[in-house]
Amino acid sequence: MEQAISYKYDTTGRIPTMKKIRIGLVGYGTVGGGLYRLLEQNAGMIAQRTGAEFGIKTICDLRTDLVKKSAKEIGRAHV
Repeated sequence: MEQAISYKYDTTGRIPTMKKIRIGLVGYGTVGGGLYRLLEQNAGMIAQRTGAEFGIKTICDLRTDLVKKSAKEIGRAHV
């Protein structure tokens, strides 16, 4: 379930721009795959609490078939 993002207004009444943070995963096993799923499932809540939008930019793993399969979801991967 996606949660609405609430913004804190600055003194001028403008909504500040949300910071975008891109993450590269080294390894896509238990930990890397779990982190990927958690970021995807909880993106709204994380953005609301931190004021930053997190996303996966790159996955690097020796198992190229697994990375290539996931690369379609994120648009890019380094093998």
